[in-house]
Amino acid sequence: MDISQKIADKAHDLFIMYGIRSISMDKIASSLGISKKTIYHFFSSKDTLVTALVEKEIAINIKRCESLKAKSSDAIFELFFIMIYARNFYKALYPALLHDLENNHPDAFKKFTSHKNGYLTNIIKANMACGVKTDLYQDDLNFDIITGFLLESLTAMLNPNLPHITNNWELLFGYLIQGMLTTKGSSLLNKYKHQQGRVLLLDQYKMDPFWDD
Repeated sequence: MDISQKIADKAHDLFIMYGIRSISMDKIASSLGISKKTIYHFFSSKDTLVTALVEKEIAINIKRCESLKAKSSDAIFELFFIMIYARNFYKALYPALLHDLENNHPDAFKKFTSHKNGYLTNIIKANMACGVKTDLYQDDLNFDIITGFLLESLTAMLNPNLPHITNNWELLFGYLIQGMLTTKGSSLLNKYKHQQGRVLLLDQYKMDPFWDD
């Protein structure tokens, strides 16, 4: 790994652990055992490091979603993991980091909002179109409203001041999408709630079960 990547990775870890405002270039340099001058050789400012953090999380999110699109078996299965990956993306930058981004690092925050309003919005809309076409979702859905609602709901699902939501976000998400489904879609969702569907998800994606029995 080259030195610029080591610097970016260390800054990423420190920002996530302690927040952006509390981490100076001096602290990053000290944690790596290098001079601050070396950091400035690769990154002109703290802003560029913060932007690199957001770009890294965006790249991870896109890679996961594109991999998912290539192997998902149906629209519900796909939406299931799109929202998990979106939640992980938000979680990596929320709540303190997003506040710092919005108030102190406008370029990085713009990248975050562009990804949310661009890539994530489009992939969810494409999922809904697929769900309607395959008779899993109702055909009268307002894609704009539902997509915005699903993405904004992630903020509440990660709010540490709402533990009854953050500790049960999987169940809440199930409630959110239930109203979108046809009879065929509801039947498939119920199938995924049971052990057979859960094992399938774990085997393919190595993630925790989405629903509790």
